[in-house]
Amino acid sequence: MRRSSLTACAALTLAALVVAGCGGGSPGAAAGSTSAAPTQDAKTAVDKAIASTESTTALVEVRVELRKPGASNVLAYRATGSVTPDGGTLKIDRSNIGGGIQQEIFMRTDGHLVLYTSPVSTTLPKGKTWLKVDMTKYGRQRYGADTTFLAGADQDPLQALQLLRSSVAKVTDVGQDWLPDHTLNHRYDGTVRILAAAQAAGVTGAGLTKLRTDLGNPTQHIDVWVSNKGRVARVVVQSPEKTPQGTLQLKETTDFTSYGTHATVKPPPAKKTADYFSLGAK
Repeated sequence: MRRSSLTACAALTLAALVVAGCGGGSPGAAAGSTSAAPTQDAKTAVDKAIASTESTTALVEVRVELRKPGASNVLAYRATGSVTPDGGTLKIDRSNIGGGIQQEIFMRTDGHLVLYTSPVSTTLPKGKTWLKVDMTKYGRQRYGADTTFLAGADQDPLQALQLLRSSVAKVTDVGQDWLPDHTLNHRYDGTVRILAAAQAAGVTGAGLTKLRTDLGNPTQHIDVWVSNKGRVARVVVQSPEKTPQGTLQLKETTDFTSYGTHATVKPPPAKKTADYFSLGAK
């Protein structure tokens, strides 16, 4: 939901997953399974790690899994790329679910999150190969407020962390935990009620009704592993996901590695880019 590639531009289908958004050390552990109580200290520690992560560059790998509740088969795909303080790039591989390879550039400019994707399933004007979507504008037009915290990890890997900064987010200190790469990290488990977070962000009235129609009223579980250098090593997001194919269970796992790596980001050529809103999209 909030970060799924299905929610940010709800008009797109699961097969497209183009412009919209949608285990840690204990592989079988469920998100939010700890019995400890949420604390402000835990939330402050995570916020500090988020700030440190946002201020530098890193490589990222995103794994997205969608399944019907109770079903054994999983729709899964992955994305790899890099993040910088200004945005980042991703190569999204959905070939195993019939979606092919897609390039994405995401930029944070003047308080806006802007996505560029190529190729896309939408028919573009002649000569255009990239589609630009201003996600901040999308949220303001559809819901009446900035809802970029709903963006998926395969749109902007840092957006799940932004949701944990909501005043309604609850964060629990789980303690030390090993990741599969054999590094010992500190784990924090977070929960956020999406509609409450949207209200805290300024979504009201008809916008809130529309958001409830699009998403339902889910609770998002967001678990974070922080390295001994105080930066985010892994984020796992789990929630029910409302899609045109029915409600699915979403799990997104994002790993951050190689901090300080050389990475830059810039938009594609303007002459090759079509604007989502200029195509009559709402």
